[in-house]
Amino acid sequence: TYTDITQLKRSELAYRDQATRLSSILDAAVDAIITINESGSIESWSQGAERLFGYRAEQVIRRNVSILMPEPHAAGHDGYLSRYVTTGVKRIIGARREMEGRHQDGRVIPIDLGVSEMVIGGRRLFIGVVRDITERRAVERLKNEFVSTVSHELRTPLTSISGALGLLAGNV
Repeated sequence: TYTDITQLKRSELAYRDQATRLSSILDAAVDAIITINESGSIESWSQGAERLFGYRAEQVIRRNVSILMPEPHAAGHDGYLSRYVTTGVKRIIGARREMEGRHQDGRVIPIDLGVSEMVIGGRRLFIGVVRDITERRAVERLKNEFVSTVSHELRTPLTSISGALGLLAGNV
């Protein structure tokens, strides 16, 4: 007997093409994209994550995601995750949040984190999209320093002018 498997081969080829396309998109993303399971173990790690955190994929796959967090977030993460899994009460899932991450060399990185969840084959996975906001924070700091300096520089002469006008108004 013979069976025509042409359609099966086309489906396999389409599946491989789709997987290659998605992998290329994931690796081209500037932001870090990390997938973890319900126990907090890292299951996927993008090239953007390698650039941001300094770890290669083989160094973090199957390790707990808390290695990417400074204290006290690292110690509390598994509790947050298990509480969500049992209660369904969301703290960060579906929202963006500014927080801090920890680079492989130990330095703290300001980050913007968005977390979403998906279910594949009955397994719940969480996808974290992480953006380095170091430059944004530096620009905000410079802006605040500039406003503070200008405010101080203007306040001093305006105080003198205001005092002089007060004297004039009082016929002194």
